[in-house]
Amino acid sequence: MPTPTSSATPGPPRHLTFRILHADCGTAPAIFDFFVNDTPIGSAASASPCDCSTEPLELTFSDDATLPPSTPGLCDVYRVEVRGGGAGVRIGFVEVSVDTPDGPLDGCLFDGSATNPMPTCAARSVCDPPGFSETVPAITGSVCPLCGTAAASTVAQDLDGDRIGNTCDDTDAALTVRRGSVHRNTGRIMPNGTITIVGQVQLAAPTDSLDVTDGLLIRVNDGFELDKTFTFLAGECTRHRSGYINCKSADAHSHAILAPVRRGARRFRLSLRFDHLALMGSFQPDLTVRMTNDPPQAGEGIDRIGVVGNCTVTPNGMHCRALQ
Repeated sequence: MPTPTSSATPGPPRHLTFRILHADCGTAPAIFDFFVNDTPIGSAASASPCDCSTEPLELTFSDDATLPPSTPGLCDVYRVEVRGGGAGVRIGFVEVSVDTPDGPLDGCLFDGSATNPMPTCAARSVCDPPGFSETVPAITGSVCPLCGTAAASTVAQDLDGDRIGNTCDDTDAALTVRRGSVHRNTGRIMPNGTITIVGQVQLAAPTDSLDVTDGLLIRVNDGFELDKTFTFLAGECTRHRSGYINCKSADAHSHAILAPVRRGARRFRLSLRFDHLALMGSFQPDLTVRMTNDPPQAGEGIDRIGVVGNCTVTPNGMHCRALQ
């Protein structure tokens, strides 16, 4: 399992550049304040008119006396605040580029709106898609290295805010397990063991999404010997326009459904069923479910973990239900 390559000794400050594509439509020039890991590093006044500008405000910070040290292997959190609550300021994008001995780390912290799941900060005008947001008091985001390297993550994201990037963190977000059942194999010819899980998934951040383009990975284990992993390959998962996701393995023995509680919702009902399993032995609480996507590789992808511990063990299985 990947682990972060952090060091107990902070490294030197990282020189960085902010780029803010914006239009200033206020009565006086807006003032931007800049922070790294909650440490203020400087301020600057807007110089952009109230039009469809294509030139971002660009500011480089390279004074080691004002920049905080950076811990190798961990994410750094960057923040831009607009004084006065951002009134009259239209923010197109906010991008940060950080110099490191191993090359630049780039992160698109904001692109059009806080709910844009795939910010790119591509060159454009303020008025071009994905557009802009007005009256934005602050923008915060993380720039994280890939696990075990100093290369930038393709998405500057740390869903749980622990400064361990998603590609390095084996617990990025939670899922809720409402019910879970495990039945051992009792078949004489064909295995008939099953695992069923019912729960919910709440997206953890505005940029969080259930991207199953490359498939989905499910791991289920108990407190004893059960440890099963099920992989839905690319093409075995279908996402409908409503947000409904249906995954079925080629042998039709593995099924996963993620259904939004309503169209456009960021909370999904989760239903998993795996059958024809040759499960042997006994089972013990707790029952743990790990779901990984984007990509479906434990540790490297988005890992969502849920545990249910209120379990009844029977001769042929185990039934668990969350306490209300």
